[in-house]
This record gives sequence, structure tokens and C-alpha cells, in this order.
Amino acid sequence: MTAKRKRRKDSRNKSHSSSDGSGSAATRWQGWLNTGLAVLCIAAAAICLPLAVRHLHEQARFFSALTTTEREISFTSEQAMYYAYFKKALMTIEDTPGMLPTKIMAAINAFVHDTRIEHPSSVNALQRFNVYPELVIATAMHIWRSVHAFIWGEQPQQTCMQYQQAGGSTYMTCTGAAVPIYFYINSVFGLQSLAIASLLFLVWEVSGNSAWSVIAAIIFIAVNFDEMTRVMWGPPLRESFGFPFWMAQVALITHALRQYRTRVPSALMAVHVCLLVAFAASWQFAPFALAVQMCALALLFALGALPRPLLVAFASSQTLAWGISIALQFFNAFMITSAYTATIIGLWVSVIALPLPDGRVWRFLRFPLFLITTAAAKAAPTLLLSHQQDSHVLDMLKAKFRLAPGTFHTKLYTCASAFDFLPAETYWRFTTSLVLPLAVIVVAASGIAQLRRLLRSDSNGHATSITAGLESARLFAAVMACGFFVLAVLVMRLKLFATPLVIVMASVAFSPEAVRQVLTRPFMFGMGTASLHKAISIGLISAVLFNGYGHVSRLASKQGEFNDASTLEL
Repeated sequence: MTAKRKRRKDSRNKSHSSSDGSGSAATRWQGWLNTGLAVLCIAAAAICLPLAVRHLHEQARFFSALTTTEREISFTSEQAMYYAYFKKALMTIEDTPGMLPTKIMAAINAFVHDTRIEHPSSVNALQRFNVYPELVIATAMHIWRSVHAFIWGEQPQQTCMQYQQAGGSTYMTCTGAAVPIYFYINSVFGLQSLAIASLLFLVWEVSGNSAWSVIAAIIFIAVNFDEMTRVMWGPPLRESFGFPFWMAQVALITHALRQYRTRVPSALMAVHVCLLVAFAASWQFAPFALAVQMCALALLFALGALPRPLLVAFASSQTLAWGISIALQFFNAFMITSAYTATIIGLWVSVIALPLPDGRVWRFLRFPLFLITTAAAKAAPTLLLSHQQDSHVLDMLKAKFRLAPGTFHTKLYTCASAFDFLPAETYWRFTTSLVLPLAVIVVAASGIAQLRRLLRSDSNGHATSITAGLESARLFAAVMACGFFVLAVLVMRLKLFATPLVIVMASVAFSPEAVRQVLTRPFMFGMGTASLHKAISIGLISAVLFNGYGHVSRLASKQGEFNDASTLEL
């Protein structure tokens, strides 16, 4: 009997071990499948987005059938000026003899001493207009032409077509990357791959590595695409160049918050500096966006969601990037006196350098001190120089709320719809696509959870006050989404920043962890967690597709035609 019992016990142990092994193997397979599906979705989105944007741009203007002059006229307002700088850089590089560095220096010199914009005065275009992207694209086109000629012995070929006008006359127009204007806009469209890949990687990090969230984010982006970008209507706009770098550095910070607690690798910080410099050099609005980000980091530290070593690392990379950007922009006064500069000073003085205890209350008090120090640093140049470079921004907000009479400069902004309040149509679009309701739920849950963790911490603010990586990353995205959404409500143009972050927070609702902790606590309906997660995700995605399919179809089928005969005749 004893031998039989031993054999039965051994057999049970073997069966348990085999079942545990099969369970762990199944878990590994599920993890690999989840990761593989997410990588496939991100890669497909990065490939398809530039193609979709190029299709929408072609549909809107029938761009391929326009003459060279008509194509340039289609770049309205400041877009034409930016493209003119690209042509000038390309012409200077092509016509200057010597090696590539000599050609680039000649183009830089032409930008620094430009006499066309305010003739006969000389203007430093690199200081005033953020035209570094045009210089880079012109250099890239010259290198591509040179390499093509070296390998194949000839310049790249163009595809030319002959069209007949209504009056019976014919004209020839060419397309392809060998045409400068096509190389220019295709470079812009290709850069959007970085934006979509960074956005989806941000979703992957904040959702706790959920392929369901990545899929949901792609659907949200498709349904709200024209709410988050204007690149298909205005390729040369500064936001078309700056936004991809902005999104990439936000994703990098989120990755660092999730993966590291004490030290961030130097290579990662070097990449962060490069992304910040590229963002600041591409878009004059960069200081405002980065100032909001610095406020978010200071608030995270006050809430106990950001360890001091990471805060010091981020502040160091921001400071280094700030110095490089100022040098590249020839000590631009707008950049030096910006709110970004003030937040850097405020972060170093009140949050990092100020010798206060590390207790929970003292940690939280650093945020009001940060705001006071930042306000003082921002007001100092105005008091010393009796002039504020970005005073028109504050004047515009005062005029919008009727706190002060509008000036000539403020009326230039307030009369434009892009600087009006966020319209009701956008709220309706966000609500019917479920982006706003889901984002509100996730943001509220993240904030409440962090406050509970903060209250449970000890009197010194140690241990439990520093939250785990996933919660820190999610809280950072939530704070950024709230901050930029409030700004977008005041100025509609800022929904470019708010919409992607709201989509990120809404996509978190599709992760198994969020469904388990937020949506399934009140009731389970007798279903398992995994089954309920799939049912909820499929149901929500179906609702989003049902509500947004009509808008996506209208956007994809929208057709237009260039028609500006008076300007063309002029």
C-alpha cells in the first residue's frame, strides 16, 4: 500500500509539473504573440501613414497634374516662404564648387545674410524663421543626386506627362522624387512615420504592453485623423517637421519612466537631447510645448511618481538641449526669454537644488515653489529689458476673455479660427468616437490611484511614495493630456498636441490590466477576466468603427482642385 501511495503521489507531482510547464509555455507564446502583433501593427502604420497622407494631399489639389508654378502657388501664406528657402538652399548647394562642407556653409551663409525677405535689409533666416529643415532636406537631395550619379552614371529620372487644358493648349509636368518639390513634400510625409511609430510606442508603454491598446489607438487615429494633423493640407508648415520629434521625445521620456528608477543610460539621454534640439530648431512653438512638459515633470516629482535621479537626468538633458538650440538659433531672444527657459530655471532652483527635507509634505510643497520661481524667472527679462518677446500670447488670452482691449497684434490672432476656442464639433467628434469618455475614465483612475498611494506612504515619503514604473509612465501621459487639453480648449490650434495624448489615454482602456482594475470591479457577469476583456474590447472597437466609418470615408474620398487663376496670372 505504501509503495502504491508513493507511486500515485509521484504521478500527481509529475502531472502538476507538466501542467505548470505547459502553462508557462502557453504564457510565453501569448506574450510573444502579443509583442509580435504590436510590432506588426506599428510597422504597418509607419509604412501606411505617409502613403495615406500623400494620397489625401494629391486628392485635395490634383497635385500631380499641376505645373511647377501652380504647385508653388498651392503653398499658401508662410508655406511659400519656407519652400522658397528650400529652393534657395538647393540652388546654393548645387552651384557652389568644392566639397560638401563648403557647399553647406555657403547655404548657411545665404540664410544668415538673406536680403530677399526685407529688402534691402539683411535678415538672419536661421534665427527668425526656423528653416533648418529646409537646409537639411536640400542637403539630403544633393547627396542623393550625387550618389545616384556616381553609381548609375546619370541623374535620377523624372516621370513626365502631357496634359491638355480647357482652352486646348497643352503643357508638360513631371513627378517623382527627382523633382525638387516632390522630394520636399515626400520628405515631410516620410517624417510622419516617426510620429505615428512614436505615438503607438507610447501607447505600448503606457498600456503595459497591450496589443489591444495599439490596435485601438490605430482606429482612434484613423477616426480623428484630421483633428490631430494638418500635414496633408500644408506640408511646409513648421508643425509638420516639429511634431514627429516632439512625439518621439515624449515616448522616450515615458520609456525611461517605466524602465529605470535610479539611472538613465547615457545613450538614451543623448538621443533625448538630439530629439529636443531637432524639435526646437524646427518649430517656433517648441518653447511653449516644452514648458508644459517641464511643469508635468515637476508635478510628477511632487506627487511622488518621479524619482529624483530621473528628474535630474531629464533636467540635465533639457538644459543641454536648450543651450544647443540657442546657439543654433544665433541666440534668439524669443527662445532665451521664453517660458521654457523660466521652467528650466524653476526646476533647478526650487525642485532640485533647494535643500528641503524629503518628506511627503515637503516634496509636495516644491511644486508651488517651482511655479513661483518660474513666474519670477519669466518676469525678470520684462522688468529688466522693458520688453517681452512673447507678450502677444498673454495679450491674446486677455483679449479672448475680454480682460483687456485687443491690440492690432491680438486681433491678427483672434480673428483666425485656428486661435479661437475649441469648437463644439470637436467635442462631439471626440465623444462619439469614445476617445474623450474613455480618456476621462483612465485619467481619473490614474489620478485617484496615485493619490491613494501617496496617502499610504510613510511620513518621510519613502518607499511607497515612489510608484512603480508603469504607474509613473501612465501618470506622466495623463498629466500631459490634461494640460494640453486645457490649452486646446483655449486655443483650438493646440489640439495638435492634445488629440494624440487623449488618444493614448483612451487606448489604455483596452489593456487587460485596465479592464481588470477599472471596468470589471463592480461586476463580472460570471465571465473570466480574459473573456470579459475580449468582449469589452471588441464591443468598444465595433462602436468606434460604427460611429467613425462615415467620417473616414468622407475624408478619404474628399476631392479638390487647384483654382487660383488670379495669382497665377499675377
